[in-house]
Amino acid sequence: KMMKATSWGGCEEEQFANTMYYASQLLGNAIFGPLSDTFGRRKALLATVALQAAGGLLCFFSREFNVYVLSRVMTGAGAAGGTLVTSVLISEVVSADARAMVVC
Repeated sequence: KMMKATSWGGCEEEQFANTMYYASQLLGNAIFGPLSDTFGRRKALLATVALQAAGGLLCFFSREFNVYVLSRVMTGAGAAGGTLVTSVLISEVVSADARAMVVC
């Protein structure tokens, strides 16, 4: 039987999970920026997609609050890292004149 988020105690727990999500976005930017420089943009982008997908699946199937928070951390780090690597990749591939059209 799947548990609802409200069965974990309510608003305080969900606020903690959201705080961990946003804090992990800082971590994702700090980790995947240097990783994309070291191992290449493609590998770093694939790693962020895999991390975000794994975190989303873990979030969906989580039965315990600690697992739910871990999944939110994984999803946040993957989402932020993906945004960072994509932005850098676009700036390297697309000319400065056409970049505004591609990003928007």
